[in-house]
Amino acid sequence: MRCVALGAALFGSANAANAAGPLIVTNGGTPYRWVGTVPYNPDQGMLGVRTNAQATADITSNFAVWDAVPTATITFRNAGALPVDVDATCPSTTCWENYLSHCGDGFSPIVYDADGAITDDVFGTGANNSILGFAGPECASSGVITEGSAVLNGRWLDGINTSSNREMSLASFNGVFIHEFGHYINLDHSQVNLVEGRDGVSTNNAAIATMFPFLVSSEQSTLHLDDQVSVSTLIPTRASRRRRGRSPA
Repeated sequence: MRCVALGAALFGSANAANAAGPLIVTNGGTPYRWVGTVPYNPDQGMLGVRTNAQATADITSNFAVWDAVPTATITFRNAGALPVDVDATCPSTTCWENYLSHCGDGFSPIVYDADGAITDDVFGTGANNSILGFAGPECASSGVITEGSAVLNGRWLDGINTSSNREMSLASFNGVFIHEFGHYINLDHSQVNLVEGRDGVSTNNAAIATMFPFLVSSEQSTLHLDDQVSVSTLIPTRASRRRRGRSPA
């Protein structure tokens, strides 16, 4: 599994600013792509204080943000809940290790890390106070993605707001959902408009891409033009392929 984190700290430094592209490619440089409807399997637990029903409704509406890009052809479906409430109680039947990085098991898990314990297990103690989520394709063959996974850190939605356990609004966390689902469909980070992403000025936050490596504003829950172009390049509609001079076949 390719784990790609969306951090919560301010952006540090970068040598170059790049638009989003594919997260992983074949040996020949061709991006891996989903073909047909993209499945996902929601967890059975809570996400912070969000009930299971609320969290599953959240992921459905936030997948739909990518689905709504008119120049891309991608749709999603709930393929049924995971068989358990996945957690960090390892080893056990509910342990996250049973569901993440298991190519060919028929699941594309969307794991609700209720209290950040899974995030700490994966990235180390204390990571759950800076990493909001991670996701990516999990299984592919002949350039086609067949399974993916995402983990969402519910510690940021647990109703507690202290220096060691920070909180954010659901409006802001929607940007986390959408960002991680971008990785899920095989999009990498975008660093366009680095100045706006790093300057701390709220009036220009609309210029920050959803796939920017760090969450800066709740406005990242709305796709930037760079996000729309990235998904449209990865999985274009026939009409957009023709506009770029490609065969519609």
